[in-house]
Amino acid sequence: MGVLCDYFVAADDAAAIAALDLLGPGGSPASVHGEAAGLDSIDLKGIEPAVMVGKLVAFVRGIEWEPGLAAGRLLWTPDEDNGPWVTPMPNAARDTLAGIAPEDIPRLAERWATIEEFRGGADAAACGAIIEQISSLARRARDADHRVYAWLSL
Repeated sequence: MGVLCDYFVAADDAAAIAALDLLGPGGSPASVHGEAAGLDSIDLKGIEPAVMVGKLVAFVRGIEWEPGLAAGRLLWTPDEDNGPWVTPMPNAARDTLAGIAPEDIPRLAERWATIEEFRGGADAAACGAIIEQISSLARRARDADHRVYAWLSL
């Protein structure tokens, strides 16, 4: 079973919760419902924040991965057992992703494509496209002094 992962931008926790409440049952930030709620979002199916995005952040920083690099506390869920769940990305991770230079993406993608969470490897070009998307979203959030949130559902 895969994890659905959308990443979205909101001014703060209260604005994120208000936008999520507008989605209603079955809506996600990157869905048509999310667009109606005015959310700047991307759909990165299967790219969860705690480990996968955390490892990308660690590669950019040149450090070892550790829990908490790219995922924070649980902010919102209508059902703790069944989700969906929303967690804010630490601003330091947002800023790290926002600062990825376009010329660094191919090198990062080659390395990130080999993490075990991609289950046997991933296409570096596809990983590069994901890095470009998440970096761009993080840059828009940083430039607006907003936060990035991860929405996850099974």
